[in-house]
Amino acid sequence: MDNFTGSVANTLIDSPSEICSVTSAKHIQAIASYLPLDLSSFFGFECRLGETAPSCDFLLCIHSALSGGQKLIQASHRFETHSWQLIRKFGEAWTNGILKERVDNIWLEFDCHTAQNDEEAAYIAGNPSFFFGMTQSEKPKEKMRLLLKDAISILSGQKYLQASWDLIEKCIQNIPDYAFVFQCGNMLSRASDLIRLCIRGLKSQDIAGYLEKIGLNCDIRILSDFVEKIAVFAHAIDIDLDILPQGICDKVGFEVRVRPDIGHPKEWYKFLDFLYELKLGLPEKLTGIKKWPVFHHMYENHINWPEHYFLTAIDSGFKYIHAFENFLYHIKINFIHSEPTEAKAYLATRYAWIDSSVINQMLRRKGQ
Repeated sequence: MDNFTGSVANTLIDSPSEICSVTSAKHIQAIASYLPLDLSSFFGFECRLGETAPSCDFLLCIHSALSGGQKLIQASHRFETHSWQLIRKFGEAWTNGILKERVDNIWLEFDCHTAQNDEEAAYIAGNPSFFFGMTQSEKPKEKMRLLLKDAISILSGQKYLQASWDLIEKCIQNIPDYAFVFQCGNMLSRASDLIRLCIRGLKSQDIAGYLEKIGLNCDIRILSDFVEKIAVFAHAIDIDLDILPQGICDKVGFEVRVRPDIGHPKEWYKFLDFLYELKLGLPEKLTGIKKWPVFHHMYENHINWPEHYFLTAIDSGFKYIHAFENFLYHIKINFIHSEPTEAKAYLATRYAWIDSSVINQMLRRKGQ
């Protein structure tokens, strides 16, 4: 099997039925079948907490430290769509062009929660949304501005739209010096000129003032009160802004991270209860989120580990064992005008090679 299906299938084998049905998992695996085997070791799923359907979108990360640009180019040759042509140009610029050593990582997002069959899944695989994150050296405002300009020009397939760029510059110039744009997205999956800016580092008490400065259409007082409420639970709050040539969209996203170094949901229980009280999370979805975290390794018989990982383990003399962990990455709340409208959980999977002595100690503690 020379595709990404095995890694995704392992992750979803124990996925809570409240989050991802067998049918939804099948469509996600259909998308993964179009992607190269070793494309990513870090990926995840977007779960809408207020919708009854047990279905998810699929996301994956490619990092610069792992030959990210080259992997992106290799993946692009599997598709003939306009979206992947733009992604290939980005990969080329990331590998040896104007984006080299300026981009840290990229995310591909496949909007597959509404997929009805394999044909629709194939279309979705050919038309992902695309996000890129910048390196630490690009975070000063002027470098940030220049990187965004170069990258957006590539992803737009033409010279950037001046009206959109004027708004992007406005957002950048009003960011306090201690905060930064950590990610930028182009919704290639949608027939839209929408650009998403994701801003990190803003102090919770400064968020409402920043949004007021850039002219977000909302009730700032109510928004400020809401941010104050979620800040009680949050280690950090990132904000997502959608920008069109006509203006900054009314919707703002708040990405809430609770102890980002620990993804176990016990750290999140109080916040999940808060979402339930606001009617942003259905009981069954919140129950599913609590079941998501697991840890698996290739010694376990019920996991159908991809063969090439066994071969690599054999080559190492089984000094290293392949394993993966499922954890809760963050929860995003969308806020429009004067109220929160929806919440989404971002469920992550990370694969890694672990020293076999660590696994053996774990097995001994379990009495296996």
